[in-house]
Amino acid sequence: MSDRQKRKTTSSTEKSDDKDTSEMNDILKKIGAIEDSVNKNNQTLRATIKDLMLELKDDLVKSVEKKIEVIECSLHEALTENENLKAELKRLEHEINESHRRTRQMGNLILSQSGQMNDFDQYGRMNNVRINGIPESQDGESAEDMTKTVVQVLNNNIKDLNLKPTDIDISHRLGKKHSRGHRQIIVKFISRHTRDRVIRNRKLFKGQKIFINEDLTKLNQTVLTAIRTSTPVDETGWSWDGKIYHKTANGQISLVTFDDYSSWLGHEFDSQLFNSQRFPS
Repeated sequence: MSDRQKRKTTSSTEKSDDKDTSEMNDILKKIGAIEDSVNKNNQTLRATIKDLMLELKDDLVKSVEKKIEVIECSLHEALTENENLKAELKRLEHEINESHRRTRQMGNLILSQSGQMNDFDQYGRMNNVRINGIPESQDGESAEDMTKTVVQVLNNNIKDLNLKPTDIDISHRLGKKHSRGHRQIIVKFISRHTRDRVIRNRKLFKGQKIFINEDLTKLNQTVLTAIRTSTPVDETGWSWDGKIYHKTANGQISLVTFDDYSSWLGHEFDSQLFNSQRFPS
């Protein structure tokens, strides 16, 4: 190859190298621009994300604060309502206690008045006796016939009684006539002395199936029956002048007062005391 050709070839190579270098530099500049752009974009993105996070944080804090405020309001309302309920409960408890006190007071008053009514009713029967076992005429009996029959039966069994029809205020049988036996007779004497004498001598009728007892109120009779049926065989109960007595196995005698009735009757005491007819005959 000639020198001219060599120089021409060398010149062409150098131009080619310069072109390649220029192109490389352009590429490097573009890469640098891209890097700058990316870095710049990263900073913008970070700033955007930071702002977004701050905004979300503020929104979250506001939301939480609002929820806390709502909860605090609800809690305050609940506490207020709870205090109101406590006050209302206390008021109701006071009313209930007052009602119970009044009920007990009223119950004691009713018991006291009922005891007085029972005593008053019993006092009105002080001249009376009840006689069981006197045969009943099938043809019917007038009040006069009944009185004559009673006088005859009592005089025949009680010595020196000398009872007259005029010693009896009234006598009559109790209840409606039936075929199951002879109805009980209630007799009201003019004199309490005569009545007491008949009661004291009632043992003379033993064996004749004739029984003479005091005319007790239904309540008093129920208590006496309870004493006789609920106590052991070596204890007993009886009545005198409308009062009920209880004798224990060791011979101790005690008066059964109205306050003792509930212990003898139990739950039946209320039904006896508060029925519609109070103390029926």
